[in-house]
Amino acid sequence: MKNLSLAVLVVLPGAVVMCIELASSRLLAPIFGNTIFVWGSLIGVVLTALSVGYWLGGRLADRISSIKTLAAIVFTGGLLTFSIPYLSPMVLEGVAGAGLDERAGPLLA
Repeated sequence: MKNLSLAVLVVLPGAVVMCIELASSRLLAPIFGNTIFVWGSLIGVVLTALSVGYWLGGRLADRISSIKTLAAIVFTGGLLTFSIPYLSPMVLEGVAGAGLDERAGPLLA
């Protein structure tokens, strides 16, 4: 049962990250369009964030290996994901108003 729970805890957030990545393109499209720069920025930011998260998670797992810590990290990720629809209009308007070019705007947003 423990292995099944761990497998679900690995697979489910991975699927959620993919869904967020696809939905993010819909958030960026009205302001920045649906260009190769938007998709390249999305893919680059997601892969960078995953890499940094895996590195930090590995370091944390070497120090603290408890299921409670893992649950707290996943719960925090869920809360941050929940905030996306509420914070994205403010962030997107700020980035769009900054006068960045078509490559830097989607990357910063």
